[in-house]
Parts: sequence; C-alpha cells; structure tokens
Amino acid sequence: MHKDGSIVERNGKRFMDVVKILPKALPSEKSILWRDWGNGLIEISSDKNSSRGGTPRPIIIKRIIEVDEESAQLFGLWFGDGIRIQWGSRNVFGFSNIEIALHKTFLKLSNDYLSVNSNEFHCSLSLPIFLQNSAQKLENKISKELDIPIENFWKSRINPTRNSLGIDVKINSRLLGFVMHLVLDEFKRTAVKDDNLAIGMLKGIIASEANVHVRREGRLGEISIGAEEENERYFIRQLLLKLKIQPNKDKTIEHQGCVLIHGLSNFKA
Repeated sequence: MHKDGSIVERNGKRFMDVVKILPKALPSEKSILWRDWGNGLIEISSDKNSSRGGTPRPIIIKRIIEVDEESAQLFGLWFGDGIRIQWGSRNVFGFSNIEIALHKTFLKLSNDYLSVNSNEFHCSLSLPIFLQNSAQKLENKISKELDIPIENFWKSRINPTRNSLGIDVKINSRLLGFVMHLVLDEFKRTAVKDDNLAIGMLKGIIASEANVHVRREGRLGEISIGAEEENERYFIRQLLLKLKIQPNKDKTIEHQGCVLIHGLSNFKA
C-alpha cells in the first residue's frame, strides 16, 4: 500500500477517500457530517443546529474515488470549462460548452467516478437569434441526448452576441460544489507529479479550452489554452512541463489570457 496524502494505492490502482479530505466545517462554520449510505456511497450533510445561514441539502456521492487518467480528465474538464463559482461562492458543480460530445463525457464520468447521475443536473440553453424559434425542439433533443429530464430544463435564453448554441449543465449545491473543489485540489496537487494524471487533466483542459491555430500553408502554428487567472496558467504550465512540453513564457499582455505552445518538438510530444 502506498499513500500520498489523501490518495492511497492498492494493487496497482489509486483511490481517494472523500472522508479523509473533508474539513470539520464549511466556510459558514456549519459542521460537516457524513454517514455511510451503502453500496460504497456516503451522505454528506451539515449541522442543522447552527444558527448561521440556511442548511444546505445533503448530497450522496461515492466515498472512494478511483484516481486514474479518466477521473483526471473529468476534473480537467471541470477546471477548463466547468461552472465552479456562482454568485461568488463555491456552490455549484457543472459544465458549460458548445460541444454536446463534451457534455456527454462530463456527465458519463461524473456518474462513473462520483455516482452523480445525469438526472440530478439542470440544463439551460443560450441561443443565437437565428435559433430563437427552435428552443423547444432543441430542449427536447438535448434532453434525450444528455439523459437530463425535460422538467430539469430552465427557460432558454436568447443571446444576440452568440453565433452558436451554448449549453450549461449544473447542480446548484453548496455542499457538492464545496466537496468537488476539495477533490479538484487533490487532483491538481497530484497531477503535477504524475504523468498519467497530467495527461488526463490536460485532455480535459485542452478539449474544453484549447484553440489550434493553423498557418495559411496548412502547418500547425500554435496551440493556445485559455486561462484568465495567473494561478490557472501556472498550473497548466506545470502539467505541460511534467510531460516535457515547453510552453511559452507567461509575460506578454497580448497573451495573458492563455498558455501558448509553439515548436515542432512540443507538438510531437
């Protein structure tokens, strides 16, 4: 058995025990409680007797999360295009993207690794003007494709600045959002030291946030990975460096919102 913080290795596989990363209380100072639910699940709740703020509804998730390339991809997707902050708080778990295939991957991995089912998510669509008369048809289609009940759809929004359909799926939950941030922090801490986890996280980040720029003659010019915050760009750079991919220096104002990769040797890597 090998242990690295909250991550334990058994028989060549690694696992994270969610209970071991739970603090005693939420930022609101409400105590965090948990109990076995059976079938490898736990219920996480908070102290109802605390007088500060409302009581978050309990959540049920897997206690033991397998730590591998695919679970790292899930948290790479969440890091890249995830809905992680809402109204200034870590009270949401979701994903925002225009690609239905990425939503399917996010929902499948959430179910496989967290036991968070697609029918627990709510969905909203952001429509360009030319699709405004197709809202109901699109809602029905995406409900079937993502296996999210149609009653879990909010009213579609018309956004004149959009030129393509935007899809948001999320669970509004103070507890789930808080716990998932703890899990993400553990994946980030471990991925910068492990090739397979670095690959998994980069798969998710690049799928959701990267743009490939091709020169006129058809040659690959550069890859840019969007990240507005300096600490996020630093983390992405650390993942790339772990895999011996050399990103550009993070110094020019023009490219401060992304991590850039140039050079044939990097693209071959």
